[in-house]
Formats: sequence, structure tokens, C-alpha cells
Amino acid sequence: MEKRMRQEAFRQTFGMHQHGRRHSKGRPNIPEPKDNLTLMHRIPMIPLAARSIALLGRRWIWAPRAIARFQRRCRAHATTAVQTGAPPDRSAASSPRPLLFFFSQVVWQDVWQRPQELALGLSEHLPVVYFSPLQIHRRYDSIPHWRPEIHIDRGCGVHVVQPLILPGEYKSRLIFALNRRLIWAEACRVLSPEADLWLLSNSPFSADLLDRVNWARRIYDLIDDFPGFSWAPPNARRLEALWLQQADVVVSGTLALCDLHRAARSDIQFIPSGVRFDLFHTPPGSVPDDIRSLPRPILGYTGTLSDRLDRRLLEDLCREFRNGSVVLIGPVHGSFDMPSPAPNLHLLGPRPHDQLPAYVHQFDLALLPFAINTATQAINPIKTLEYLAAGRVVISTAVPDIGRFFANEVVIARDRAEFIRLARHWLTADSAALRQRGIERARRCSWGQTVADFARAIGLRPQENFRQETLAE
Repeated sequence: MEKRMRQEAFRQTFGMHQHGRRHSKGRPNIPEPKDNLTLMHRIPMIPLAARSIALLGRRWIWAPRAIARFQRRCRAHATTAVQTGAPPDRSAASSPRPLLFFFSQVVWQDVWQRPQELALGLSEHLPVVYFSPLQIHRRYDSIPHWRPEIHIDRGCGVHVVQPLILPGEYKSRLIFALNRRLIWAEACRVLSPEADLWLLSNSPFSADLLDRVNWARRIYDLIDDFPGFSWAPPNARRLEALWLQQADVVVSGTLALCDLHRAARSDIQFIPSGVRFDLFHTPPGSVPDDIRSLPRPILGYTGTLSDRLDRRLLEDLCREFRNGSVVLIGPVHGSFDMPSPAPNLHLLGPRPHDQLPAYVHQFDLALLPFAINTATQAINPIKTLEYLAAGRVVISTAVPDIGRFFANEVVIARDRAEFIRLARHWLTADSAALRQRGIERARRCSWGQTVADFARAIGLRPQENFRQETLAE
């Protein structure tokens, strides 16, 4: 049985890539579309295969040992507690100090957003292990500067852990199961049985962790309707249902997601995201070299390039503003259907978060060009506030939460034709009042307030602060 599983794992890990390789067809400087099973022709296949083989070996040799070691430590700690007569009440003054294990769908070194801000903010209250597995092909594709671990000396400390896992995570049940074992083994390596373990996750695909240990608290932060994405596995809704049933606290930064799940969790709490206002509002000292000489007007977007964007709208923008520039800044993810090549379409790739304001300040229009589909019905992109803080005119498709919360600050188009018409209008119209309303709105939305509300929701008191030594060595 074990032998057959290994053979099937090898076939699904490597066989799928052989059929997925493609060569560029007249698109020199523009990435090809890709998904989790169709890797880019530019990904080095030999290193990818070598790492996959190493991971399969790690699954059958190292992982069982790591899990067994953790289980022995848990049993030893329980035995010691019984022998010393430790109080069973976790809330007692002598109870262990908490350690927050934060399983995130968002890789730390990916586009900067709500999960990273929450981890940094919550580290002022308790030590945080930010755990974000990375499929191997993304190591060569969208996260070229990947680091397996990062230690951040802030507050009680943030220990970032980004273990590599096998590709094909959401397309193969076998690969998904193998990765669950690898992920749990990596978690066992950094968890401390002596700590009061809290579990926070924004991913329904982490549902197997719910019963792994006796978590003191289980917290679910809904950041996206992941089961609604085109790449989601068939059992995604069932996995999310497990989280909704078993979590002690459920929160979301998107009111549409709260409405979607209120029947299952009437106690779901809406905690909106914030913005680093000073970072985005302060005019940058210089214009980035790769945007300095681009023809005006510049219509720009920052963030992940995925199937949530409207490809046809992007093509229409390139065609209608052929004397200007359409600039997309961010990594290419998922099954993004790349727009047709155009001389005024510029894909600059990802940029560090603290460099984005220099680009955004050069946008004549800041775009939220989302397709209207199942996945985008439940988003509230934080880039909205970043654009507004920078004093940009923001134009968006009719995403529910944007219309609900930013109708007075964001220009909203009902369809592609209206998007083009409004873009033309606001490039020449007097936008001073609109931009000032946006600035004032962003000024009132801080990450500090978001973290404070989140901390209260999960049961942390403002005065609570737990020292660094709780982190596992």
C-alpha cells in the first residue's frame, strides 16, 4: 500500500507538469497564464523535480519522526502537570502563557495585506508563529526571495515559518493529503507543548489542524471566499463548514462574508481592515525609474494578478487609452487569464510594500478592475484605502463591499462601458473634492484600531503582554 501511494504521488507530482509546459506565442515580456498544475515554461524543472523528490522523502522519513517527537513531548508535559498538581483551569494565574499559531493562506513574503498586519499587531500581546506553507513552484515563480524562516523582533516576537510543500495542492486529493502530513510535521517542529496554544487561521484548508491538539482557542478570520475560487478543491465548502462549526471566534474584514455565513455563525464579527496612512499619504521623494518615462495618463493597479481581475476590461483600457499606460504591479497567481499583448500594457511584477506609495502617487487613476463573479462578491480590498490615502481618484467595478462602504469616495462603474466612460471623465474633471473625501476617509482607518478590535474579539485584554520566551526554540 505504501509503495503504491509513493508511486501515485510521484506520478501526480511530476507527470502533471510534463503536459503543462508551454512556450510563449508572440508575447515576449508578458507572463503566460498558469495555475497550480500548469507551471510556467520558465520555471527550472530540474530543481523543481529535485525538491519534490526531497519532499516526498521528507514525508515518509522525517515527518513521522517529527510528529512522534512532538507527541512524546506532549505526553511528558501532561505527566509532569499531573505529578506537580498543576491547576486544570487555563485561566488561572499560574497557567502557561499563550502562543498564537497563525496558519495563513497568505505567504509572508507575498502581497502585504491583512494577515501580516494582524500578526505584527497581535505580537504586541503574545508571541506569534506565522505559518504559511508555499507550493514549490511558487518558490521559483512569484516568491523568488523565499526564506524558510524569518524572526521579527517586535513586541513578543513573530516567528515566520514558510515550509515548502508539493505542487498540485488543490487539484489532487493525494497531494493534498501528503501535504497535510508535511504541514503538521513542520508545525510540530515549532510548537511548544508547554505553551497555552491558540490557533488562528484564515484558510479553510487548515481544517485538519482543528483536532490535532487541545487548542485553548480556535479563531477563524474570513478574508476571502476561498471555496468560491476556480482553483478550490471540491471539498472546500465542507472544510470551511468545519471551521465555522468548531471555531470559538469567527471574524471577517468583509461584510459580504459576514452576511454569507451569518446563518451558520450568528456571532460572526465584522472587523474592517485598515491602512498605513502616513506611509501612503506622504509624497515620495522620487519617481521610480521603471515608471518615470511612461506616457501619461497612467492607469495603475497594485496587488495580486489573478482570475479575480477582468481581463476584457484591462484590454479595453489598453485600447481606449493607447496613448497612455496601463500599469499592473504585483505577482501573477492562479489561473490569471493574461490580457492580449499591447504596447501600453506594463507588468512590473511584485514590489515591496514600502515601495508601493512611490508608484501609487504616479497613478492618474487608481484601478480596482475586478471581474464580477462568485469570488469577488466577497472581497473588501485593502488597496482601496491605500489608494485613497495617497489622494488618488479610484475607479472600481461594482464590488458589493466597495459600493457599501466607499460610495462617496470611490467612482463605481456598473459595467465595462461605464468604466471606460468614467475613466475618461475623471482624467479631466476637477477631482479635488473627491480626493479630499478619500484622504479623510483613509485617515480614520488605522491598522492599530483593527488590531485592537481583533484582540478584544479573541479575548485579549489591552494590558496583556506575554514575553518572548514562550516561543519554541
